[in-house]
Amino acid sequence: MAHRNVRIDLLHARQVLRATLPAARRGDEPIALAEVVSAVREALEDDAGQRARIKLVAFAGERDFRVTAELGSQLGAFEQLIELGIPTAAVVRGSCAGGGLALAAFCNFIFAEREACFGGAMPGAEEGLFDEAFGVLALKLGAGPALEMLLPGGHRSTVEAYRQGLVAAWTAGDGALEQLVGRWLETHLLPASADRLRAANRAVRQGFHNELRAELPVLAQIQAGEPPVSRAVLPPVPVGLWSRTPAQNVRPVA
Repeated sequence: MAHRNVRIDLLHARQVLRATLPAARRGDEPIALAEVVSAVREALEDDAGQRARIKLVAFAGERDFRVTAELGSQLGAFEQLIELGIPTAAVVRGSCAGGGLALAAFCNFIFAEREACFGGAMPGAEEGLFDEAFGVLALKLGAGPALEMLLPGGHRSTVEAYRQGLVAAWTAGDGALEQLVGRWLETHLLPASADRLRAANRAVRQGFHNELRAELPVLAQIQAGEPPVSRAVLPPVPVGLWSRTPAQNVRPVA
């Protein structure tokens, strides 16, 4: 199944929908967050019965996790994912920065290959506060650590991002990453019912979603040069979703 540049697959007995971002070719612009979300929604709307069975939406990159997501458009895309109520995960192999990092940080879980990296200034981007990832990342890690990660030279390795609580699980090698994700899903998500997972997701992430609704419009206004109507990023809310897992190199994240 395909939607322009996004490949949609149904995995793990058709209980996991994976949206795969294409590998960039020279001169290609990163795919837009709105297009990625649209591909997911259209795939789920095609079959109501299938939609009811989905227990996880996973976003993966063929290589780098490349997405563009202007601050002014992020909330609309994230609201669509919130409305679905389905837990989300990002599977990261290469670099993850800018809008790609915003999408990954929004997800409940990030699974990464050891050689991946997170943050750092995007090529051609202005330095400082208004990196595309800042709003979501600041709610996840706190404003200070988020800003440090987004400055030039501030990118974090997978192991460092894991220690900061951003990455849920990591392993070496692409094949090993797929195996790790599969084992994690089989242990922690697939045995539960879709209804139960969605109810848990909505309940535990309510605070995080409310923070997004409050803060992303403020940052977009400041970026556009408009007077903000409320203060900027609030302290992060603890929004862990599931309990600690026994797998090596795994921690719970929101």
